[in-house]
Parts: sequence; C-alpha cells; structure tokens
Amino acid sequence: MIISVVNLYCEKFRHLLVKISESKSLVPFILIMITGVGSALRIYHLGSKPLWYDEAVTFWIAQGNLKNILSQNSMLNSAPPLFVILTSLISRLGEAEWILRVIPWLAGSLTIPAMYFFAKQHLSKPGALIAALIIAIAPIQISYSQELREYSLSVLLSILMVSAFGWYIRDTNRRSTGILMIVIVLGLFTQYGLALINLALNGFFFIHLLQNWSNRKKLLPPWITIQFVALIAVFMVYQLSLKGQFQPGGFAAEVTSLEDIGRVDHFPRCSPFYSPPQKRLWTLRFLAICLRYSYILELQS
Repeated sequence: MIISVVNLYCEKFRHLLVKISESKSLVPFILIMITGVGSALRIYHLGSKPLWYDEAVTFWIAQGNLKNILSQNSMLNSAPPLFVILTSLISRLGEAEWILRVIPWLAGSLTIPAMYFFAKQHLSKPGALIAALIIAIAPIQISYSQELREYSLSVLLSILMVSAFGWYIRDTNRRSTGILMIVIVLGLFTQYGLALINLALNGFFFIHLLQNWSNRKKLLPPWITIQFVALIAVFMVYQLSLKGQFQPGGFAAEVTSLEDIGRVDHFPRCSPFYSPPQKRLWTLRFLAICLRYSYILELQS
C-alpha cells in the first residue's frame, strides 16, 4: 500500500518536472530555488554547535605559519593540507564557529548546482533537477556542510572531477585539459580518497582510447600530461603530509584527548567528549527516498 502511494506521487512529481523542463526560463529558476533551499538548510544553526573534537583539532592545526601548519597536519590530521590551509585563511576573519564553517557551507552549497550540471550530461533536465534536489536535502550532506572538516569540499571536487572528465572526453582541447588537471590536483590535495576517483578515470579513459584508437594521437598526449602533473601532486602530498602521518608520532599514533596535544585551553567552546549528534531529519529522509525513487524511474524511462 505504502509503495503504491509513493509510486503514484513520484510519478506525478516526475510528470510535473517534465512539464516544467519544457519551459527554458523555469529550469534555471527552479535550480536557483533548489540551491537556495539547500544553502538555507546548511546555514541553519551553522554556528550554534560547539566545535567537536575533530573540528577543534583542525582549527588548532590551522594556526601559525605555513611551515607549522604543514608540520602539525602531518602529525595530527588524516587528510592532505589544502583544507587546513583554507581554514587558516578564513580564521583571520574571526574565530566564531559560523565563520570557521563558511568554507564547508559554501562547498556544500556549490555541490547542488554542480550535481545538476553533472547529471544533465547523462539524464534529462527533470532527472538532473531530481539529482540536485536529492543532494540538496540529503541529511548527511547537510551535516558535512556544517562541520569544519574537508568532507563537503571533497564531495564537490569529486563531482567536478567526473564532470570535467566528461567534458574532456567530449571535447579534448587545452581548456578542458587545463580544467581537469586543476580539479584533479585540488582533489588530491584535499582528500586521499579522491585518488581512487582519478584511478577510476584512468580506467574509463583507456576504455575510451581503445574505442577511439584512430584518435590516439589527439587523446593520449594531453592525458599523459594530466597524469604527469597528478603524479607530481601525489609526490608533494606524500612529502607534505602522508609521509609524516605514516611515521611513529604521526596521525597513526594514538591520541585520545586534546590534552595529548597540550592545547586543550585553546578550545574554550570545545569538549573532548563531544561528538556531533545524530540528526533526526525524518521528513527530509522520507522525501529523499521518494526523490531517489523518482530518479530511478527517470533512469528507466
């Protein structure tokens, strides 16, 4: 019974989006509205929660000059140095929670239109709008956009990496090559896991190369250049952070409280035992399920 009701309303919702997509002026307006709703959900109570342990460590790492930031990041963090460097820059404007979390909020908000333009490469406009709406109201995305961690920025860069790769495959030129190169390098300096996306892109590229072997002289040299620059970025990330994190005394060493790093007094708004609460956004979760079901229908149609 419930499935039938959900199916009925999802079908009506999808047909409504199809009608809306026929109007060229409404689609940008709806995308702006979806982005606005997602941004509002992410900025709501952005500064009301104290920094929890991982956020406080990130904030502490970001203090000092560049040399100190890189050194502390290699010992106390589990990520490459780009996000803490950005945190260091934004902390110069103030140390209030909402100021420190501006970068995750901005990255999470930009993820919404990025998802739309990525989905539009493979789906119709209604399907792309549904994809944007799903990520706009997804509770986990809202939560990460309110944390002083690199997660929301990683999601944005992962979408941009795949989108830029699609553009590069469709139209290989200097512009698409340069943009893909920049996005991959930023991704590698933000989150180690994005290296796996680059690895997957290599697999897709070689499949595309085999299917278009006659164009290998056009496709292969730019891709070799991109991956050569990516390898340089990997080497730099290893030297700047991963090498230290692997060593004894680095992040692999057990740290159980802020007292272990001797700066608990630097976090007057932070409790070492505080962890972000589980969000009980059941209404949003139910709506997200309905939208995902509509998304599946879009893929099937």
